[in-house]
Amino acid sequence: MDKISAIKTEAAAPAVNKQKNNSIEKERSDTKEIIKVLADRLQKMEEKMDLLISLINSNNEASVSVKTRSVKAERERAMRNLVRKKLK
Repeated sequence: MDKISAIKTEAAAPAVNKQKNNSIEKERSDTKEIIKVLADRLQKMEEKMDLLISLINSNNEASVSVKTRSVKAERERAMRNLVRKKLK
């Protein structure tokens, strides 16, 4: 009986190892797929952030441009008023 048990154990060992290897490969495959999905999501988030930043920058530039025009217009009005006062 001991010899038979030993033979069965030896025969079963490669099958168990093969099953473990298959399980490990499956886990690796699943992990790679998860990482790929996360990388794709991260790429999309980066693209959205870049777009948002560029929109914010363009809005800030437009705002500065409007403010600059307002300051410039205010200076011109002040100069006109000074000229008018001097002419009177």
